[in-house]
Amino acid sequence: SEYKIRIISSSNPGISDYSDSNFTITPPPIEVTSPNGGETWETGETKTITWDKGNAGSNVRILLYKSGAHYANPATSTSNDGLFSWTIPSWVKESSEYKIRII
Repeated sequence: SEYKIRIISSSNPGISDYSDSNFTITPPPIEVTSPNGGETWETGETKTITWDKGNAGSNVRILLYKSGAHYANPATSTSNDGLFSWTIPSWVKESSEYKIRII
């Protein structure tokens, strides 16, 4: 709760300003814990997506992203209990560019 932002001119470092008041940085209300990088999942397998549920309410959506773009919806609504079993469909193409997002 003691953070401020300082902006400095890149062409004239003598010109700068700070934010007027302090602000707080907190952890995200939801954090994906698995998969969190480096895993290899295969189509047809059932894997458990896990997350720290935070204060996000009673239900969440689980989205699959590929190369930064929305690709599929493993769950359009599921209980925010921190666990979701997902059988990876055969139509999901091989790639190392997947990420899970929970909303």
